[in-house]
Amino acid sequence: MPVCTNCAAPADHLYTTYRTASNIRLTVCNRCNRFADPLIEHPSLILLLDLILLKPRVFLHLLFNRGSAPFEAGHSSQPRSKRPTDVSSPERQATQRSVQLWATELWLGSIIIAAETLLNVLSTLRAVSQNDHGPLSLLNRETTSLIFIAASGVIVEILAQHLTTVALTLLCLAWRGWYPTRGKMSNDGRRDNFQPILVSLTLCYTAVLPLLLQLFLSIWYNPSSHHEYLPTASPPALLLPTFIRTIEQLVQSQMPSSSVDAWSRFILPALTYVGEVEQALLDLWYASDRIWIGTRLLGGMSAGFGLRVLLPTSPLETTGVVLAGWTAGDLGRRLLGLERRI
Repeated sequence: MPVCTNCAAPADHLYTTYRTASNIRLTVCNRCNRFADPLIEHPSLILLLDLILLKPRVFLHLLFNRGSAPFEAGHSSQPRSKRPTDVSSPERQATQRSVQLWATELWLGSIIIAAETLLNVLSTLRAVSQNDHGPLSLLNRETTSLIFIAASGVIVEILAQHLTTVALTLLCLAWRGWYPTRGKMSNDGRRDNFQPILVSLTLCYTAVLPLLLQLFLSIWYNPSSHHEYLPTASPPALLLPTFIRTIEQLVQSQMPSSSVDAWSRFILPALTYVGEVEQALLDLWYASDRIWIGTRLLGGMSAGFGLRVLLPTSPLETTGVVLAGWTAGDLGRRLLGLERRI
């Protein structure tokens, strides 16, 4: 059963057809008195832009309303013998919807696996080429083995992330008493039509665009070419070293000897340690792939927002579920010796 993209109320149908498929009338929601789903008339490009902008209605449309059958009112005036018969029972419709969701999941999952594998292979080949000072070679046994290992790591990571996210989500929903519904109908179309695969499908929808963005940017971005021009030591303009030197001069010139001893024994080592931590973080930042980090954070925020549209969980619960899925995916790769190259 479809839902209203404005208030998530259940709807019997989204639009009515009259005689021809092009002559339609959108259904008005009984709760909010707005069109239940105006996105059924929008082209795929508009849906893609709405998905990029993280509009809540596009998630409800893609998860619940995509492919919903209309109400055919134009056949009511035809003779009964010429009217099309709908033999689909509610169980059959539920089965068809499940098959459609799984097909979409497999299609999006294939795109994600291909994009992730390509990014990992390109990153490794670029690093090997720079170390060996030779051109990239894509047609040899080593590259084939590298592609297989990268694809295996991506599949393990995605499976661990999605299974962990779905399991924790079901625990949160069971604790809230939101799912399973035990045959009770409610005024929330998300709850009445919820399936566990919708959680995984939301992760796929929110992961495709950041991955494609990372893939496009990686064509022009080379981390090592930027890192070689960066300073190897902390620049003198950093706030913390300048602050330490200023305070040290003030203490030595204005404070009594007891304060100078306390400064030398306790405060100065602590500030020096903080400066070393700052330098280590800077080195780690310069040595990392910032495009991968940025798109990863974008994907995480998008996943959290999409799950908030789908589920009644709090922001803290949703954040914990997303982070747990990330952690499980990374641990799965590391346990199999398939660490990601950042």
